[in-house]
Amino acid sequence: MPLIRTFLLTAGVLIGGYLAAAHWLSFGVVCPGATDVSWINCNFTINSPGSTLLGIPLGFWGSLWCLGSYGMSKFPGKILWILGGMAGTGWAIGHELYWESWCVWCTVLQLIIMTTSLMTWAQPKFSIGGPVPSRHEFLRK
Repeated sequence: MPLIRTFLLTAGVLIGGYLAAAHWLSFGVVCPGATDVSWINCNFTINSPGSTLLGIPLGFWGSLWCLGSYGMSKFPGKILWILGGMAGTGWAIGHELYWESWCVWCTVLQLIIMTTSLMTWAQPKFSIGGPVPSRHEFLRK
């Protein structure tokens, strides 16, 4: 697994955990830019209606997604995992658009999910029996 992908996924686990802990324990998060820009309000965003799915904060879902992504590059059904991450990111962005309130940490987590999804999708495909040959190798046989 490329080092940058590992770094991003680790950052995603930590950021998502921080946001979930702030939601569950009701403490304020440090929100970069909140004093300068009126529409940045991390604390409102992570505690507003729609910031949970099945009663679990979106940050926790993002953290779980990042944690599960460590081994996902070799999983045959990785496209479903990627689509799940994209759907969750879409929900979170829609939530922020609806409330017209943005969370810098949430946006960073969303970017991590989208970036690592593309990195996972672009990695070579593997089968249970070993690497899948490229189209050119397959045609040479």
